[in-house]
Amino acid sequence: MGVPQKDFKEKNDNLGFGFQLQGSLTSPGVTNPILVGLSVGFMVFSSEDKEYTTSTGFFDFTQNLNLSSNMANIHLYLQLAPFPGPVKPYVEILGGGNYLFTTATVDLVGIDQAPLFESDVSKDDSFSDFTWSYGAGAGILISIVPLPEMDLYLDLKARYLKGGEAEFVTQEDIDVNFDKGQVYFSPRKAKTDLISFHIGATVAF
Repeated sequence: MGVPQKDFKEKNDNLGFGFQLQGSLTSPGVTNPILVGLSVGFMVFSSEDKEYTTSTGFFDFTQNLNLSSNMANIHLYLQLAPFPGPVKPYVEILGGGNYLFTTATVDLVGIDQAPLFESDVSKDDSFSDFTWSYGAGAGILISIVPLPEMDLYLDLKARYLKGGEAEFVTQEDIDVNFDKGQVYFSPRKAKTDLISFHIGATVAF
């Protein structure tokens, strides 16, 4: 879960929900207290799916509007996890970037004897921007299933990520001309600071 902060919160008051994948070359432990790895995440801040009825001449047809505002990020991280045992606290620092993008799709859903092609009333469009990001985090690994060749941990952590300024679009910044199937964006700008909370599983080989 991602919680926008400061200027980002003022211009985007939606929480982000998604997933994260990360990996390192070594496993945490007393013999490998410092880990270097890669973390990739994806969050959806808002999504909308609505149907509208539009008239052309004597004919009515239905269009579906689908909007999605998202953020993807990628970071290299350095993690310090020096303690052995079934419970392993850790801290980490990260550096990378955020990719913010909004997609808008207008599709033909139903038509009643109207001489129209789908290309006349369908449109895909998107708006995106990229900015740097860095921060720090802390978490704890709790052993769930110790196995002969690996260990399975419950991973609980939080990160504070300070992001650079980026342009992005929310649902309030999109206007659609259904007669022409055109999508118009009015982007807003803010620094993309974010606090993220994670719950997941870690496999240590």
